[in-house]
Amino acid sequence: MTFRILEVTIAVAISITFLWASSNRVQRLHHLRLVDRCFDAIGDLIGVLTFLPPSKALARRRDLQFELVGEHRTILSLNKDHHSTAKAIWRGHLMIQKIGYEILDTATQKNEQDLSVAEIDKLAIRIRAAHTHYTQFLNER
Repeated sequence: MTFRILEVTIAVAISITFLWASSNRVQRLHHLRLVDRCFDAIGDLIGVLTFLPPSKALARRRDLQFELVGEHRTILSLNKDHHSTAKAIWRGHLMIQKIGYEILDTATQKNEQDLSVAEIDKLAIRIRAAHTHYTQFLNER
């Protein structure tokens, strides 16, 4: 009985140590996965807005907002638990949030109108800048 308690205690201690040691890496990977999902949602919405008015893209607008909120909550958690990691990617986080909500605001303002090619082009340039920032960040790591 004593050996079983000792065995379980050692296993729990090793497991907790492993979870503690891998926490930063796991949270960072989770955040980067959410960033990819944000870019996917942004791309989906921009794609739909090229041929439909924003009022017909409500599901895509909702999906983008959901991904933006998830990314925001994750970076706040990462900032609380691993400040230096969050600080390194904070600028990219702000870029994603800004462009994502700018697209949503544009869609709300132009709800029944088609977006012009110039408006979509302007948004696409900003999306590329945010994506380039994250790509450079990943290449540096």
